[in-house]
Amino acid sequence: MTKELKKPLSPIVAKHEPHPFPPLSLSIGSAAKAVGVSKTTYYKLMAEEGAPGFHLGKRYLVSTEALAEWVRIRQEKGGAAC
Repeated sequence: MTKELKKPLSPIVAKHEPHPFPPLSLSIGSAAKAVGVSKTTYYKLMAEEGAPGFHLGKRYLVSTEALAEWVRIRQEKGGAAC
């Protein structure tokens, strides 16, 4: 037995289409999530390990291409020494 919806889905949800292209940049929080660290750790990686980031107006952003390249290079080097 299936449960039926009482209300139809919102027309906004029904008409939602995926973005036609991936984002060119991420917020620091999104970049941190993408690499699996906290925002604080990402800021430290920017300062100490050369993780990518740039100012755009009052915001700090991370280029998705630069982040992917930075991760690839770190993987090739075997990661950071702990």
